[in-house]
This record gives sequence, structure tokens and C-alpha cells, in this order.
Amino acid sequence: MSRLFVGAVIVFQSGMLLAAGILTYLYSQSLMTWLIHMVGEEWALGKDNVIRQPDGGMLLTNPGAMALWATPFWLLAMVEVSSSFTLAWLGYRYLKNR
Repeated sequence: MSRLFVGAVIVFQSGMLLAAGILTYLYSQSLMTWLIHMVGEEWALGKDNVIRQPDGGMLLTNPGAMALWATPFWLLAMVEVSSSFTLAWLGYRYLKNR
């Protein structure tokens, strides 16, 4: 395989990883809400912090706990973005030494 092709694949993967990191960060609130729903709102936030509405909706009233549930997604986004820069640097070094 040509070194140029391999270098291009590395750079492409780096760009995709950067995009995934940015999207993870931008959609962290939706992902946090999904995660809270998966484990159960009352368990995740406490029974006193979930207010059920008559129309079937609910109000979640513990912002501190919700921020803690968003933290794994923020950390994942940070790892994805930093990994994309590391991969891009390695791809650049790979292409430079051809």
C-alpha cells in the first residue's frame, strides 16, 4: 500500500474523530437525558426532584445531578477531540517521513 494512501486514511480518520467529539459535546444534553431515562429518573435524580405532569410529561428539578450525568459525555468528547489531534499529528509525521 502506498504511504500516501495510508497517510490520507489517517488524516480522514482524525477528521471523523474530531467531528464525533464535537457532536458528542454538542448533543451531551440529549445524551444525558437519554441516560437518565434509561436508568430511571427517580433513581438518577431522586424521587423529590421528578415532578410528573397530568399530561404525561415530567419536570426534572435537580440541575446538579443532571450535570453529573452529563459529565461522562463531556469527558468522552474531550478524549475524542484530543485523540483526533494526536492522530492528525501522527499522520502528519508519517507523511513527512515518506
